[in-house]
Amino acid sequence: MIRDSIERIRGATPPLLIFDELACFEWIGHSSVDVSRFVRALVACCAKSGVLLAVRYHIATLDDLDNVLRILLQLSGYHIEVLPLSSGKSGAVSGEISLHAGAALFGPPRRVIPRSRALQYRLGEYHATYFERGTGNAVL
Repeated sequence: MIRDSIERIRGATPPLLIFDELACFEWIGHSSVDVSRFVRALVACCAKSGVLLAVRYHIATLDDLDNVLRILLQLSGYHIEVLPLSSGKSGAVSGEISLHAGAALFGPPRRVIPRSRALQYRLGEYHATYFERGTGNAVL
């Protein structure tokens, strides 16, 4: 079914497939081996068809590097890390976002955002506001 959908969007510019909530497969009982095989097949199908792939995958704790996450990190060109504030809760800031080069990146990374310079964000009712660390009061 996914392969057929990819074939239909092949003419789109640029084609992008967003796969939301991969972790749900594990949560409903599929083994990590089956989920890993699915991920590898999906990445191969997208690469063969020239489709960009974005996968959302939630982990329960920061220490929870399971087999599926390890495979995703091996197969990714980039990965985005969204974390709560390391200093604890804040009414002005919801969390931090960093961008890392992945193991499958070809060529030098264009622009990465390490954890030490992570962007901060605040969630509003209908939007998100992004700003550099230390500039929250000026933005808010």
